[in-house]
Amino acid sequence: MVSLSQKSVLVIGLGVSGVAASRLLVAQGAKVTAVDSANSMELRASADALRALGIEVTLGCAAAPAGAFDLA
Repeated sequence: MVSLSQKSVLVIGLGVSGVAASRLLVAQGAKVTAVDSANSMELRASADALRALGIEVTLGCAAAPAGAFDLA
């Protein structure tokens, strides 16, 4: 398996798969940024849980965040 330690990873979409991917990536040592174009109550709750794990989350975004990512 490829080492994800200290890799900067962008996850687009915070549905069931996006949330699971974000959790897996951070557990493997990646620096995770997760974005979703929606901003519902359900997503805000998921975003809060992900932030507690150290994941940077942006809701209601229309474009990918600035920055360089190793994986997206």
